[in-house]
Amino acid sequence: MRVLARLAVDLTNRTTGTSQRARLLADGAIAFAGRLADPAQLAIAHWARFNARAGVEELPQRLDDANRLIEWAERCGDPLFAAWGYIHHLLSLLEAGNVAGADRSLASLERLRDRAHLPYVAQRAAACRGMLDLALGRYASAAGPILRAREFWQSGAPPQHRAQEYVLLRDLGRLKEFGDEFVVPDDFHVWRQAAQAHRMALALDRGERDAAHLDYQALLVTNTFRRATIDTWSSVVTRLAEAAIAFHDAASASRLYESMLPAADRTAVDGRLVLCHGPVALYLGQLAAAIGRPDDAEGHLDRSLAISERLGLRPFFARTLLAQARLRAGRNRPGDRRAARGLAQRALDEAIDIGMRGLELACRDLLATLTPRPDGRFGLTARELDVLRLLADGLTDAAIADRFSLSPRTVNTHLTSICGKLDVSSRLAAAQVAGALDLI
Repeated sequence: MRVLARLAVDLTNRTTGTSQRARLLADGAIAFAGRLADPAQLAIAHWARFNARAGVEELPQRLDDANRLIEWAERCGDPLFAAWGYIHHLLSLLEAGNVAGADRSLASLERLRDRAHLPYVAQRAAACRGMLDLALGRYASAAGPILRAREFWQSGAPPQHRAQEYVLLRDLGRLKEFGDEFVVPDDFHVWRQAAQAHRMALALDRGERDAAHLDYQALLVTNTFRRATIDTWSSVVTRLAEAAIAFHDAASASRLYESMLPAADRTAVDGRLVLCHGPVALYLGQLAAAIGRPDDAEGHLDRSLAISERLGLRPFFARTLLAQARLRAGRNRPGDRRAARGLAQRALDEAIDIGMRGLELACRDLLATLTPRPDGRFGLTARELDVLRLLADGLTDAAIADRFSLSPRTVNTHLTSICGKLDVSSRLAAAQVAGALDLI
């Protein structure tokens, strides 16, 4: 029975995508353990099947296996099996968007920690508490558990939860304090790629684009796009999504978008690094914007905002507002700049309220580009002012194009940009506003 269970877990860990064979092995382990009527064996078998059910669509079944693992662990009195059950349960609930349920499972894990006095249970409980505090924007509360998780780490491998420290310091705008580099473990560790993805993200944050691009390319040659599962996959694809946008890699952004789409309603949770990356819809929205699908982007970001607000995921609520502001600013339709300013200001207010200094600076940078300049020109370029003057004089697009040796299409692009910057919906209105404000 134990051989079947171990094979199921190893097959899941060492292959990409969900594996029918792994599930069959786990089902066989459960059938075997049921004939033995041994609670300990049944606990191990359900642990194996939880891991084998890695697909996004199998979340209800994973929750059922986590509940059964807890039940059998309590019957046999094994604290380690019970810890696995509570951890699996809270991670699955968080993925499903049930933060209150995840918090209750974590409280059960913490009570088990107090009874069992096992370093492993203490370490995992601290890491899970740190994850939840980070996701909810409770940064002052998160610092203690994150430190304890590191202190309780007993393996000779690089600390598995080092990424939590990175996220905390990044959000607080204190990355300079993150002195140690990410050490990526060898291929024996199933969380290797997730650690590499965070090393890439750290390099991008520090402006080390060449180093980040090396990790980016290495991650892209893996089977990342084919693995439709939450767990370490969520760390890899969310960080790759951010990198694809930073590197203006539309082809990879499109593939990542299709890869993440089945999880559009889920929360991205990495059970190995013990991190919540917020709504998958946030990354889908950013990717859709990057590949020129603004309407899809708007829908995904609206969904991300609703999920973040409902679950109390304040850092991701603020990040989504900023993403919406950037979308509107980049789209630049009539009324978009005003909307972008409002969204960026809301993101800034939220970031300030929770102490998210890292995002605060990004919000201020965007607001600076959206606020009318002191010279009163509303960000209009010299060429746009020239076009606006001729428009006010009554010239047609063709006449304006001829005057400046431009194509009519280029003139139209200038006029669309002018309307966006002046926040008007027509060329006539643009000319009227320009006259009223002495821009011409």
